[in-house]
Amino acid sequence: MTDSNSHKAEQKAKTDVAFFGRITASVTHELNNVISIVDQNAGLLDDLVAGEARGVPISLERLESVSRAIQNQTQRGLQIIERLNKFAHSTDFTEAECDVNLTIGNLVELSQRLASLKRMKITFAPAQVTVHVTGSGLVLQRVVFSALELALTNGTAGTTISVMVKPDDQGAVVLIEFSADSGVQKDHEAEARSTVEQIGGRLEVGSSENGVKVSVYLPGALTG
Repeated sequence: MTDSNSHKAEQKAKTDVAFFGRITASVTHELNNVISIVDQNAGLLDDLVAGEARGVPISLERLESVSRAIQNQTQRGLQIIERLNKFAHSTDFTEAECDVNLTIGNLVELSQRLASLKRMKITFAPAQVTVHVTGSGLVLQRVVFSALELALTNGTAGTTISVMVKPDDQGAVVLIEFSADSGVQKDHEAEARSTVEQIGGRLEVGSSENGVKVSVYLPGALTG
């Protein structure tokens, strides 16, 4: 491997690790919130039991409310872990057939907390047919996330970010639409475009009825 190729490989590895770290950090913060709510409700159960011991009857309605809250948070936690597990397994193979609908759908769910911190939310519409590309699932998500960050960074607070997958002659296209008061900053656009081009794809930024439309054209085989 030449020095140039070695440097590119090292930079790519650092980029992959940084992306993996950002998503994982956000998800673990969300899991921590789930555990905190469960802990608070467990503490409330202790208070109810202590009150019963002092002769204060436990309200059945209150008990059911606490139980329901714990169950809801348990299900929420299991869903978060399932999504994180799928994300972690996207590193298993550098050359594999990736279902774009499933992979990007999972990425959208993992990114919801980052959107909520910006007072935004993300909706996802998969393609009506199964769409596959070949390569690393982690790279696929990193590339699409670089475009999603354009919305998270430049979008208007309160906006809904729309993410759609469509089949393309060469592979697939991911469309991201959002409202932005001042459009997209050129340096942010250039950085996202460079990331997409590294895998042989193409990024286009234009306008739509909702404001800004970002199109990420993914090749059938990811080269990054």
